[in-house]
Amino acid sequence: MQTLDGSGVTEVARFTTIERMGGYVQLKPQSYKGHEYKKEPYPLTYKTGNKAVSELKGTNGQCFRVHGGLTAQERGILIHEAPHVGWLVGCIGPRRLNDRSTGSTGTAHTAMGDLFRIVPRPSQLFVLDW
Repeated sequence: MQTLDGSGVTEVARFTTIERMGGYVQLKPQSYKGHEYKKEPYPLTYKTGNKAVSELKGTNGQCFRVHGGLTAQERGILIHEAPHVGWLVGCIGPRRLNDRSTGSTGTAHTAMGDLFRIVPRPSQLFVLDW
């Protein structure tokens, strides 16, 4: 894989993510089991003051908007803090690596803080599997 400027991909950080299942949208991986879904990474933009995310105290509405989705639903996905799966409606909630709990966890806040401190801010997302 290559980035938009043609340079190689390097890992900066790794997280476990949760998404709500059961009919909600999921981002397709770039490729999976020999099938290519999307050649390019998903561009990300940093946002603050998002109304829905602001409902979770202490977030200031900070999130990343995912661009480049293949469907209208995919184009509405945000990456934001989600202390439990109930905060996700078609969005992605990062956790510390290997935290797969769907109940309340503090690692969601820590993971988002880590993402916001990366400089330069993450600007592309590669989805590796489902």
